[in-house]
Amino acid sequence: MRYLWAHVGTILGEYEGKQPLWSYLSAYYKRHPILGSRDRRLLSDMVYSYYRCARCLTEESSIENKIYTCLTICHKQQTLARLFTGNSLPLLPHHLPALLLPYTRFSAGITPNEWLYMLTQGQPKLFFHTGKHKPDVVKALTEQGIAYSEEENNMLSVATGTALEKVLQPHQYWVQDLSSAQTGNYMQPQPGEAWWDCCAGGGGKTLLLLSSQIPVKLLATDVRQSALLQMQQRCRLYGFTPPETLVANVSNAQALSQALHKRRFDHIICDAPCSGSGTWGRTPEQACFFSPEALAHYTTLQLQIAANAAHYLHPDGTLLYITCSVFEQENEAIVTQLLANHPTLSLQTQTLINGTAHHADTLFVAKMVKG
Repeated sequence: MRYLWAHVGTILGEYEGKQPLWSYLSAYYKRHPILGSRDRRLLSDMVYSYYRCARCLTEESSIENKIYTCLTICHKQQTLARLFTGNSLPLLPHHLPALLLPYTRFSAGITPNEWLYMLTQGQPKLFFHTGKHKPDVVKALTEQGIAYSEEENNMLSVATGTALEKVLQPHQYWVQDLSSAQTGNYMQPQPGEAWWDCCAGGGGKTLLLLSSQIPVKLLATDVRQSALLQMQQRCRLYGFTPPETLVANVSNAQALSQALHKRRFDHIICDAPCSGSGTWGRTPEQACFFSPEALAHYTTLQLQIAANAAHYLHPDGTLLYITCSVFEQENEAIVTQLLANHPTLSLQTQTLINGTAHHADTLFVAKMVKG
């Protein structure tokens, strides 16, 4: 087993959090093909558990003691048994509250203990839409002996790590977290309305809107042309007509005015850039590398984007402000500032979609109306 410790030491020494951990590990395993499937599973358990709990470790501890502590906190009993059989390493004192970032406050609707459970107890489920292909999808999963669960809105879930791409055709499903999909309950489109997805990214919220089958006039914008092209490709793959797209920086009021001119919308979806803290069960490395400076950056950006977007609402139009954060500073605080700075806006509803009970992510959504 010493070769595994050498590899885990190399990984923890090399990885700097500048790319998703899964992407880094995938490339690392390709560079070291001698590592078999069991070795890769053990290493992934060791590394992911480390990043879930690294904040509560003492620097002077050996790498073996650190990994032992992290695996214990994360209840990785099988991995513990394989790595430490016959050993009697002492369990280091650990303080789970140290995992809580001291400069954050939690939104209403989730407790620190719930968030800690989400962070330390492994990957959430893999949720996906099937649309009209559900019978074929269920048949394929059943034939391959893959356990699945029925979820809301015609969605299914399987264990994280399930290689759906080896079982299903690309057009038969698209992956989206259950809580993210539930934001669609706040959209309620009507025929002919003008909608704007102002931070479209890969198109998750755009796909939700299009899957309603209600004909609307939809504009999707993002600062990245590549993201918009990918979103259009996804729309075509799943049988939807791609929306109008435009490269636009919503945080820049002057540039946005030049891009949109006098256009106005009945509804605006503002899925704002954020810490992603509601998804850190999937990406625990982000919790390890996150900083107060990053939070300050996001909150400034969020307020700029939401305020600039709201300017383009028709009277009686609605602004949906969405984050995948559990932090009050990115959620209720932004809404409070936005309402204070823009008296024509009023709050209709705001809620935290707490996904911990469903092994899903946690998202915040606020619906505001322009008077």
